[in-house]
Amino acid sequence: MVRLLARAGIGVAVAPTVVLAEEIASGILQTAAFPLGISEPFFAVTLPRKFPHPALKNLLAGKSPAQKHSDEAAIRGATEN
Repeated sequence: MVRLLARAGIGVAVAPTVVLAEEIASGILQTAAFPLGISEPFFAVTLPRKFPHPALKNLLAGKSPAQKHSDEAAIRGATEN
């Protein structure tokens, strides 16, 4: 609904950029020229899996893939000395 109102030019629409990506890319709509400071938390819910993906353990522990690689390099470096 917000997308339709924004396309019709009725007032100001506050929506995630991803929702209006086509309109922004084509020039129909514009993003705000200043940061709005609006955020919304996003949560992913998952059930335990029989064969979990190897990266899932690190993601659930709050580690990014880059942190995992640096941790592994540190462990290798410590065991090689």
